[in-house]
Amino acid sequence: RSKFGKIEKESVTLADRMLFIEEYAMLHQKFSFRQMLESQPSKTMIIVSFLGILELMKVGKLKIVQENIFDDIYITYDNTVKYEGEIIPSSE
Repeated sequence: RSKFGKIEKESVTLADRMLFIEEYAMLHQKFSFRQMLESQPSKTMIIVSFLGILELMKVGKLKIVQENIFDDIYITYDNTVKYEGEIIPSSE
């Protein structure tokens, strides 16, 4: 038995994180990847947030720039891109 107490499964969905990321991006317009991740409470949230960023980038809602290796990654929101329906992550 674990001496750390009860371990609970964290419930987080990609769709919820994508909604959060898009709202965060609309509010901040341009921000660093690191800046956004500082507010994430767990490794699971960081991973799902990263996947959400990739999906939003794939549909063109986010633009990603890193000028030099090891520099911060900057994310810019593009409100001119419209997509219809729910984004369903591909398994490709």
